[in-house]
Amino acid sequence: MNLDLEAGQGIQVTGPAKVRIIDGELSLLGIDVSSNQEFIVKSGKQYPFEAKSQSKLELIGTDLQYIISEEPLIPPDRKTAAQRIGFIPTPARIMVLGQMDTGKSTVVCYLANHFLNQGKRVAVLDLDMGQQDIGPPCTITLGLLNNPILKLSDIPLNRMVFIGKTSPIGRMLQILTGARELVDHALNVADIILIDTTGWVFGGAARAYKAAKIRTLEPDVLVALEKEDEIEHLLKPFQSVILVEKLSVYPHIELRNSKTRKFLRESKFNNYFKNAVSRTLDLRFLTFENTFFRSGKRLLEAEWNKVEKTLECDFIYAEKAVDAIFLVKRSSSFYNKDKIKQLRGDYRVNEIRIIDKNDKKGLIVGLLDEKLKTLGIGLIENISYESDTIRIFTPVKEDIKVLQYGFLKITKTGQEILDQNLSF
Repeated sequence: MNLDLEAGQGIQVTGPAKVRIIDGELSLLGIDVSSNQEFIVKSGKQYPFEAKSQSKLELIGTDLQYIISEEPLIPPDRKTAAQRIGFIPTPARIMVLGQMDTGKSTVVCYLANHFLNQGKRVAVLDLDMGQQDIGPPCTITLGLLNNPILKLSDIPLNRMVFIGKTSPIGRMLQILTGARELVDHALNVADIILIDTTGWVFGGAARAYKAAKIRTLEPDVLVALEKEDEIEHLLKPFQSVILVEKLSVYPHIELRNSKTRKFLRESKFNNYFKNAVSRTLDLRFLTFENTFFRSGKRLLEAEWNKVEKTLECDFIYAEKAVDAIFLVKRSSSFYNKDKIKQLRGDYRVNEIRIIDKNDKKGLIVGLLDEKLKTLGIGLIENISYESDTIRIFTPVKEDIKVLQYGFLKITKTGQEILDQNLSF
């Protein structure tokens, strides 16, 4: 399908689609584009083209979705905000806030291109673990721009921190400390640090989380995307000390439902693991986080036998830490749950954690080096508790020293496995 645009008109194309510029000059998120250039708009994404001269485009795809507008697709308040932010001394931290589907990532792309075109070094911090663009889901990431971008996934990954979930609930402290670590690094390598946040803005927990994030990351500017005044409750405590730029929400944003978000997340997982291989690691040379496993010492034979007798079950692995006993049973075996309280008292521990030997298969894990820098993520294929080895499916090639257990299971092709009983 060919379409003609007059100067000043815009067209927003929703993916999946391919756009080819036949003739004319246009702007796309602050990037000048012209004849013979082609753009792939992926499913769930939208590209806003604005004609700077009379132009002709070809749209390719099935069930094409597009909107032609006589008004600017990039509202003028974006340009005004970018100009004001440009006067702030560098390095400057700009945090973008808004509820879901308000165009936060698009604003980040526009601002990133604006400042890159001014010759500034631009970094983007992506704090959305569920709709992660720069790296794989279950992480927060830092990217450094080399060239103008059309989407956050165009930004080369610089660093990541493993969170282990696609939601901040239950992992807020880890997100805040990880985000601060990434910001501190960015302050040394960038002039402009753009911080993209999640759309979780309503409710007591969300209010506390966003306030803690602002205090922890210390932004110089809060860019607030609002249809009316729906996030004023987040801005009020900080308006006297932080510059607030309020931007309108573009009215033609396509809303993503949970099914679309899940599809995009699983596609990101699949793409991340497409070049992964199986690696067998020696447990004796690894340390673990987010689990009781290998945080204590194996029980001696007499104590092991005592535990088995008390719980009336055979275990293939038994370990005691200061605050817990960690046990691994065979898949088909059962234990006497009524004796758990007795065992806690006998060993003066708070926790008795019992898992099946295959319980961790498919669990997502963070992989760190000796300096505790996240190298990437992997999936547990198998743990041999008897021979002290673990097999991980991962694209990471570097030497791994630390495994951080996550709280989500997926297949090798990225499909999420619903599991409500992931143990620590």
